[in-house]
Amino acid sequence: MAQNVTLLRIVVASPGDVKDERKLVQQVADELNRGTAKDLGMRLEVSRWETDAYPGFHADGPQGLIDPILNIDECDILVGIFWKRFGTPVKDANSGTEHEILRAYEAWQKKKRPHIMVYFKKKPYEPRSRVELDQWGLVLDFQKNFPKEGLWWPYAAKSEFRDLLRRHLEQLLRNEYHTNQPSPALSKPGTADIGISPPKGGSPTSMSRAFLEQMSKTMSNPKYADDLPRLDRTYDRHAVINKETVIIVVGTSIIAELLDRSAAELLRDHIDQDQRASQYAFRRGVVITDVAWYAESGVVAEKGVISVGGPATNKLSAEFGAWKPEPTSKMGSYSIALPAGRTGTGFYRRYGRKPPQVGLWGPDATTTRQAVEHYIKNDAGLHAFLDQCWEPG
Repeated sequence: MAQNVTLLRIVVASPGDVKDERKLVQQVADELNRGTAKDLGMRLEVSRWETDAYPGFHADGPQGLIDPILNIDECDILVGIFWKRFGTPVKDANSGTEHEILRAYEAWQKKKRPHIMVYFKKKPYEPRSRVELDQWGLVLDFQKNFPKEGLWWPYAAKSEFRDLLRRHLEQLLRNEYHTNQPSPALSKPGTADIGISPPKGGSPTSMSRAFLEQMSKTMSNPKYADDLPRLDRTYDRHAVINKETVIIVVGTSIIAELLDRSAAELLRDHIDQDQRASQYAFRRGVVITDVAWYAESGVVAEKGVISVGGPATNKLSAEFGAWKPEPTSKMGSYSIALPAGRTGTGFYRRYGRKPPQVGLWGPDATTTRQAVEHYIKNDAGLHAFLDQCWEPG
């Protein structure tokens, strides 16, 4: 039976100095269409003037040609992006971008639609001419006089914009467009998806649910049933990992797998159960090996990370242990006083506003586990770490 799909149209409005971000809107939509949007029975369609418009003439100039094509009054979501340019003036506004956002705002005032998401790039910039200064001034004025009903969002780099847009769109789909009907993302995959047959007298659905519940108890990923439809066949890590995801690293040896991984999964469970993570799909812990950390640095780099297990069994802990901070720095390795006279080792490092990096280990598995437990219970430990990982902006 064919599944009914709800089409949501996104219009992108921006000057020409954020071309890469405009392309990222399409990339994020494509990723969500393979994952979250598909799971929720939706499909995102992106409209941009450079891909949808065509040459011609109009009494109101180019904007007069673009308006009926973008049809902003009837779109579902408008994504506005600014950096240092405001754009070229049009008949009724200081730029085409302002015209498009104000048109969306007027439509929203009448019917509470489209949903308007505006982002301002905060990358440092120094104007080199009066024209550039004037353009930047118009951007600042627009930000200062932003409609009182609205909330704009800052970002510093293209990678951050991509992560923010993906997270915000996913939250929007779940909170405002998704009905209360069960979705594939929250349902258990069918028997055919996991390659098993139901027992005699049992249905494929009941078999799948029981099988997955058992897997959640015996496997290292309690979110297996949610991750399977997002990752299966596409293997797009960004469907489940963004900058708010906490990576927990253990060694690759048999000893690390049998002993340190249990402590790592204890950390993971506390992160997943934190009340600040309950409404955010990407706020979770993911346990990987030190080999995976280095092999997939393009995906996990610049995420909050906790390395569990000593330098002898964990290459990331070895990197942390060898790192030498500046003499006046408060970062680096430190001692942790533990029960029965044991002493564990902690490590802390953070660059600017990037997520922190932490290490926890001891001379043996028992001390490592106690160091992890101490970190979970200590107010200056895991709770403070997550504050830094999930701080706004």
